[in-house]
Amino acid sequence: MADIDRLYRYKSLLTSRHAVPTDELMARLNISIATLKRDMAQLRERLNIPVVYDRLLGGYRLEAGHTAKELPGLWLSPDELVALATLQHVLSGFAPGVLADKLLPLRNRLAHLLHDVELDSVHLAERIRLVQAGQRKLPPASFEAAATATLGRLQLAITHLNRETGHTAERVVSPQQLVHYRDNWYLDAWCHLRNGFRSFAVDAISSARVLADAP
Repeated sequence: MADIDRLYRYKSLLTSRHAVPTDELMARLNISIATLKRDMAQLRERLNIPVVYDRLLGGYRLEAGHTAKELPGLWLSPDELVALATLQHVLSGFAPGVLADKLLPLRNRLAHLLHDVELDSVHLAERIRLVQAGQRKLPPASFEAAATATLGRLQLAITHLNRETGHTAERVVSPQQLVHYRDNWYLDAWCHLRNGFRSFAVDAISSARVLADAP
């Protein structure tokens, strides 16, 4: 049995009851005690599965409340892992550097998971080419603030340049959605200055501040 297949087997075994004895796990998976301990370490450290040894129950179990803490993607199939890695690569190409820090932990975990199913995420990325025409430089802080306000349904105080008039104005907006169109990002929002819906090029936002409360 391949390592990754064996790791998947643990989920059904560990969620079937409160605790599974060590001897039963070894017998069902035909593994040694050394392999079992190594697998438990991988489940905890690489897949973030909260498995513990319960001396009172005499076996391994998942921590209480593990379902709420389990992250999407921990038990994805190999095909789904490829799809997720591909999507992550495409998204990073939309705005290079903007989400790099936020995506780095995910990329590292994906690399481990893809390695386990004998896939090379580096070669996968090399075979996906993004052609970006007319992409403008995107301010990371403005994009992150716009995304935070949009997802959190919060208001945003921005300083925005109107390219048609060359005028800069400070506005308070209520973001509705972020749109990626022709290699550039736009923020659709209700503008409280103009009392109407407007679309703002995110790269034209020189500063942005998320407002915790409505002004």
